Amino acid sequence: MIIFVTLHTYLYIIYSVMKRVLIIIMLAMTLAACHESIEDRAEREAREFTRRFCPTPTKDYIRTDSIVFRRATREYIYYCTITDEMDNVEVIDRNRQYIHNHLLEGLRQSTDIMAYKQAGFIFVYECKSDQNPDLTLYHDSFGPDDYREPKPEQ
Repeated sequence: MIIFVTLHTYLYIIYSVMKRVLIIIMLAMTLAACHESIEDRAEREAREFTRRFCPTPTKDYIRTDSIVFRRATREYIYYCTITDEMDNVEVIDRNRQYIHNHLLEGLRQSTDIMAYKQAGFIFVYECKSDQNPDLTLYHDSFGPDDYREPKPEQ
């Protein structure tokens, strides 16, 4: 009887240790497999968005043609096309400040890109003419100093 209890205890200890080792190995493999840098994520999400949704339907005279992340400069770039009445240099020039403010406010309020803002990415908007694709009607970029809300004074 004592031999059986000792053997049973010994097997139980081996089983417990093996179970813990297996759990630790699986946890380490899971954490290693799930690790994706913010740059990798930005590159993947930009590529997936472009593949799935671009070109987007035209809304408010703008169509998104693609999104690209440039790792070297940490730029998240929106390539767009301006259509219809807005596809005019004079109209864009008259509304340049309004467009800038509107894009900046949208960037500040967006929760979809919160991780990219926290990482300090630069967001670039490159808008071409629909009638003349070689013509850049609007180009703007926003860095962390632009889109981070000013802290209230105490």
